[in-house]
Amino acid sequence: MLIFIEGSDSFLAREAINKIKAKYLEKNPGGAELIEIDETTSEPNPSTSLGVNWADLLTVPLFATSRLIIVRRLGYFPPTVHQQLSLVLGQVPESTVVVVWDARPVKDTALEKQLAAASKTIGATTPQGAALSRWLTARARELGFELSRDQLQELQQRGHNELWELETELQTLSTGLSSATVREAASEPFVFFNLVRRNNWEAVKKELAKKARQGEPVELVVGSLAAACRKELRDEDQLRELVGLLIDIDLGLKTGSLDPDSAIALMIAHLPQPLSNRVQWENTWGEIAS
Repeated sequence: MLIFIEGSDSFLAREAINKIKAKYLEKNPGGAELIEIDETTSEPNPSTSLGVNWADLLTVPLFATSRLIIVRRLGYFPPTVHQQLSLVLGQVPESTVVVVWDARPVKDTALEKQLAAASKTIGATTPQGAALSRWLTARARELGFELSRDQLQELQQRGHNELWELETELQTLSTGLSSATVREAASEPFVFFNLVRRNNWEAVKKELAKKARQGEPVELVVGSLAAACRKELRDEDQLRELVGLLIDIDLGLKTGSLDPDSAIALMIAHLPQPLSNRVQWENTWGEIAS
């Protein structure tokens, strides 16, 4: 079975992938047959591409009832990977589900036809206008509250159509803060955006430590920093590295493998460093905890 996530919006793509993964892991808790492929999967070697032995993907799963293969940002992969994946898609067993997110259009004709014929297609195009209003309303209800007309207008004016930024605002509203409180706290509403835009990573670290001391929900902090990176960073390699880190931290928080203090400390430790200085994780954690 092939599921195609089509579009460039990374927030919608991540949400779709997370839902598919959660459903799969309910039936296969160990995740032994969950394979995730992106540009940073592994170092290349003679018999594989992106650290993936493509032939292995064609075998019947041994440790679970089915296998889930997730391919992220396919449009950024080299043509050789497109050709290899096209061959795999034509031969995977029925017990294997392949999820492909393109992130940008795929130019390989054969693969493009296979994706167009997918069993299920999920849109990941950033909503605008009335579609954005519907998304905001639906997302607020998922978080357990109703948006007023004023709140809806304010969110659209403030966040435009940047879903990572809007998600952070919705999460803040869902904590039960009144609109007045939110506006008061938002005298500098997107502090991370300003700091990341200026590449002021030392100030970002101080802001993270400050938010930890103030007890701000760490999920909101992670989401806000991720939104700032996606909107303000121009270095694609740095963007992929940081957003990948934040996604891992977010997953760790949701699964309980990371506590809030550790999550903040990891963010601080892995942010870009001035010169070649290395942050000592132990010292960072101690500074936050004190």
